[in-house]
Amino acid sequence: MARDARLSARVGVCVTMPEDLLARVDEILAGEQRLKIEFDEADSPEQLDLLRTGALSFGVMRVFRDEDGLAARTLADRPLGVVLSPDHPLTGHCVLSWADLADQELL
Repeated sequence: MARDARLSARVGVCVTMPEDLLARVDEILAGEQRLKIEFDEADSPEQLDLLRTGALSFGVMRVFRDEDGLAARTLADRPLGVVLSPDHPLTGHCVLSWADLADQELL
């Protein structure tokens, strides 16, 4: 029986990752079948911890700031939406910036 000579890589993905982006990640990393990809579900903060310990080779997540010791690259730039209660002070704004959301609790 022949051994699988490909290198393996563990990739962290958020549970909310769109399937087309997951397929794109697989295509980029394993496109020429040099890497055997294993996907692990983990939220963004957990992925950052796993990357720092070496438990993950790559992480696919939303990163909002630079992280010491890690390099980030943009795979896709997708619009984000904000859901607010009707009485929230920002409800009347048509467009929100990150500065508008700086003091808000984000989920």
